[in-house]
Amino acid sequence: IRKYSVNTASQRKQQIARMKATATGDSKIPQDKRFYLEVVYPIDSKVDSKMFFFDPSTTRLGRILDIVASTGKIRNENNIPGKPKLVLVSLKSGQQVPLNKVLGELGEQMNSGDAVLLE
Repeated sequence: IRKYSVNTASQRKQQIARMKATATGDSKIPQDKRFYLEVVYPIDSKVDSKMFFFDPSTTRLGRILDIVASTGKIRNENNIPGKPKLVLVSLKSGQQVPLNKVLGELGEQMNSGDAVLLE
C-alpha cells in the first residue's frame, strides 16, 4: 500500500497524474471535471487497490460504494436489513464517509487523489 499523505501541491499533482493513467470511470465525464479516488479493498478479499474517477457534482457516495464493490467482486448487502453494511473510510482522516452525500459536498473532508478503504 502506498503512502497516503501528500505534503505539497506538486506531489498531489504528480499523484493525480499517475492516477489518471490507470483510473476507470464514465468516459463522458470531461477530464477537467473528474474527481479521482484510490480504493483500497479489504485485505481478506485479495483484491489490489484500484483507481477510479467520478463526477463530483452528481455522484453520490452510496453509488460509489456500489460501483467499487461490484468492480472488486465484493458482496454488497447494504440494502438487506440485518446484514453487515459495507462502508467507505477515508484513509486521510480515518473517518467513515457519509454515503448519503454527493461527492462534491464533502469539501475538505475528501480531495481528488485521496484514498478510501472499502470495509
